[in-house]
Amino acid sequence: MDLNDTLAASTYSRACYDNTENVLQCNQYAQQQLKWQSDQNASCPFSPEICLYGGMPAYRMDSGLIDSHTALGINTAKSERVQYRKVTTCSPMHTKGYTTTITNNVTDALANGDTLIRYWYGEVAGVTNFTYSYNTHS
Repeated sequence: MDLNDTLAASTYSRACYDNTENVLQCNQYAQQQLKWQSDQNASCPFSPEICLYGGMPAYRMDSGLIDSHTALGINTAKSERVQYRKVTTCSPMHTKGYTTTITNNVTDALANGDTLIRYWYGEVAGVTNFTYSYNTHS
């Protein structure tokens, strides 16, 4: 099921994004694309000493309010409709002093030759005391 969804999304994006022709396939959704705004000079969302370039620049994307009825085509009563907004900010960060490397001789969770890099920018509340773990093998 996931593979089919991925293939359908990939086919749709190739056929419909930035395409000026009115392809029948591109009319299957309420809106062909959801509009969004970008800011290439946004402030870094973290403390300046963690951000690679100090407090700036970061890249911010903002969807604005996405209406469940008009933008997503979910047909419900007016009182049950929702609006959703997604804001994402990307900023390069220093890794020196914020990472540790774990090799297969430290933990049983790693296969022979695997290495984990753990990033320590803050805990994931109730899950781990580190931010992210990356397996260099995968």
